[in-house]
Amino acid sequence: NIADGGDISFYEDTGTTAKFFWDASTERLGIGTTVPRAKLHASGVTGDDDPALGTESAPFFVSNTALSYGLNIGVNAQGGAWLQSQSNSSAIAYDILLNPVGGNVGIGTTSPSEKLDVNGTAKATTFELNGWTITESGGSLYFATGGTNKMKLDASGNLDVVGSVNSNATIS
Repeated sequence: NIADGGDISFYEDTGTTAKFFWDASTERLGIGTTVPRAKLHASGVTGDDDPALGTESAPFFVSNTALSYGLNIGVNAQGGAWLQSQSNSSAIAYDILLNPVGGNVGIGTTSPSEKLDVNGTAKATTFELNGWTITESGGSLYFATGGTNKMKLDASGNLDVVGSVNSNATIS
């Protein structure tokens, strides 16, 4: 259907709901919506587009030419946006690569100065750095290398160093 003013609509098989809509006045394309809010606006498959492996649950899918692997993009009912790298024909999740050929990644910043630059609090239960693993458990931090704990720092500031003469030093 081509309307006065240049709007173009493509309808589903019953001819009642436009599923592909060009708004000529705003120069915006809507897929699944007749009110596109950006240059390209894809509206969801359902009202709650939670990710699910091996299914076509996302409103937007970017794939390789063989359609074997791709990136699903969606928004759930709570407003959380998500990305999931997967196959839409099998329940296999794949890695997401950010800047695989260089560049920095910023979270909460528009000018990241490091490979990963977080402006705010980051949370992890395990952190790895040059052969060391730092793990939090029960309010204590454990520092390990080679799979063996070497130090423990508890919430009171007590430091236990494996093999040290003074195994209960306090950091103040």
